Amino acid sequence: MLIQSISETKLDIVGDIHGEISALESLLKHLGYDAHGIHPEGRKLIFVGDLVDRGENSWAVYKKVRTLIENGTAYCILGNHELNLLITDKNFKDGRPKIKPGNEWFHGLIELVKKDDPTSIQPQFLLNNKKEREELQNFLRPLPLVIEAPGIRIVHSCWNEKAIQTLKDDTRSPEAIHDHYERLCHQKIGIKVREHLTNHPQENPQNLGIRDWLLTQDRGHPLRVFSELTLQNDNPIKVVTSGLEKSLESNQAPYMAGKKIRYVQRDRWWTTYEGDEIIVCGHYWRTAPHPNLNTPLSFEDKKDIPPTFLPHEGPFHWLGTKRNVMCIDYSVGKRFLERHHDATKGSSGAFLAALRYNRNHTGINTQLIFDDGRIIDIQT
Repeated sequence: MLIQSISETKLDIVGDIHGEISALESLLKHLGYDAHGIHPEGRKLIFVGDLVDRGENSWAVYKKVRTLIENGTAYCILGNHELNLLITDKNFKDGRPKIKPGNEWFHGLIELVKKDDPTSIQPQFLLNNKKEREELQNFLRPLPLVIEAPGIRIVHSCWNEKAIQTLKDDTRSPEAIHDHYERLCHQKIGIKVREHLTNHPQENPQNLGIRDWLLTQDRGHPLRVFSELTLQNDNPIKVVTSGLEKSLESNQAPYMAGKKIRYVQRDRWWTTYEGDEIIVCGHYWRTAPHPNLNTPLSFEDKKDIPPTFLPHEGPFHWLGTKRNVMCIDYSVGKRFLERHHDATKGSSGAFLAALRYNRNHTGINTQLIFDDGRIIDIQT
């Protein structure tokens, strides 16, 4: 069931963990949960996805979250990093996913903080056998993409009605859905490119195939931009797990992100959200100021971490025209950089946060609670 409905009204919604088991254990204590995930007030946990990759022990995070779910004290939705672990790479005969920055641990590979420095090994738990990989994939596969509770909706990246309605009654596995829409996207791109080359045959003197011809073009070529946007925005499972994208504005220059020159940008979908329900998401790399530092530390070796996406909207602010959208990803996935530089924990603004949500006959009450114990009241 890709869209799951629950009736609980006392919820603690936990942001992207990215393998940081120590931060998770600390946050759960500050939230008041015991070792079994039991809360004295009968509260329930919801994890917004991106449990894994980048951090110290993604396997331990998975085991902890799985235990909490089996104990009946937690729910979890699928994030883009989990989806990436389910999509098979045809280059691996054993059904493994593509090796991407941050998921080397899943393949039993050492990850370097700086790719040109073989001494910059990132201490991580590594999976070393197919059985463990399949165990994790079997846990991830049935997770929902959206959780609906009274007055609130939880999604990893983007609340998009069209995408969610498309997925609502789909009973296929996440990777099967992804692959189905990926094929449709490639068909759409193929039609567009063939039409262009029919009208401009001189642009393809070697008579290359569509994919090969596209790869010979600059990343800023309109058809490459069209291809990139189509593959993202026309695939509903990618929309809800990694968001919508749009072209750069006429006054915007291409920029570097993830070691690539980008000609598209993330879409701030919440600026057009007009629903009444609260939407909680992760994914977008907010920064929470360290209580004892005026300016967060910045590291040059950010690897493939995207730039902070919400700096001008305030670290703890509600988003959207109705101020009822909250992103609770506070970039704890950058903790590996703090460890590498022997920096103070949280000095880069990287924390793990949860939104505490209470709904009763008198209304809704919300707080942000961080893994360092800070509690910040935020009301819609």
